[in-house]
Amino acid sequence: MKNARKKSIALAAGLAITGLVSASAASLGGIDDESLGADTDVVASCDTGGVDVRYTTVYNAGGGTPYYGVTSVEVSLVDVACQGLLYTLTLGSLASGASLDFTSGTVVLTAGVFNVAMAGAIDAELIGDIAIIISGDPTP
Repeated sequence: MKNARKKSIALAAGLAITGLVSASAASLGGIDDESLGADTDVVASCDTGGVDVRYTTVYNAGGGTPYYGVTSVEVSLVDVACQGLLYTLTLGSLASGASLDFTSGTVVLTAGVFNVAMAGAIDAELIGDIAIIISGDPTP
């Protein structure tokens, strides 16, 4: 009987300490189960095979040093699953890495190709990289 009483006291003490630890943890900065959360989701790509790009250029002879300017970008080998999704295309500077032009719109495919018009003719010699992101919800 003596052992049972000791076990009961030890169990009661353990529960009391657990309650105190829980109470003090709940008072740390107002964290509670309603303000915490995490979630994950699978992000599927509409095109896993990659795309090709080709520049359309125009010769600009006026106003100083002549240059070939990029007026549009043709994006090809685009999977049909990308049809109607939003795209963002950025042309980057070879020298500084800064953006030379940025445009966005909706993917409208014709035989796996869509064209992106640039705001103006960008000197082809300055272009060092291109970034294309296709994402978003399909348009209705």
